[in-house]
Amino acid sequence: MSLLQRENALVLSLVQALLGAPSHNFRRVGLRVEEDRVGLQVILERESPSDREEVEDLVLAFEALQQGPLPLHVAVEIHSGRLDELELYPRGVYLRRED
Repeated sequence: MSLLQRENALVLSLVQALLGAPSHNFRRVGLRVEEDRVGLQVILERESPSDREEVEDLVLAFEALQQGPLPLHVAVEIHSGRLDELELYPRGVYLRRED
């Protein structure tokens, strides 16, 4: 399986795991796929214990959809400014509509 095919399969799994999960506080969920690990970046507008819990549930659902163990790095960032101020993971899987 090529790296692009692997990334596409992971995107599908992440979309499934995201179904119904994000509150309006979720601004972006991004994916970075490398040879030896996968990165998941969640950007929240403000700190929220319930959204932190939702991120944990999202990660568990995402991992459960994998064929085997997945070396996963999860980064949760709190940022209410412009998204282009951040170093974003290259594959945007969820992006909140913003004005």
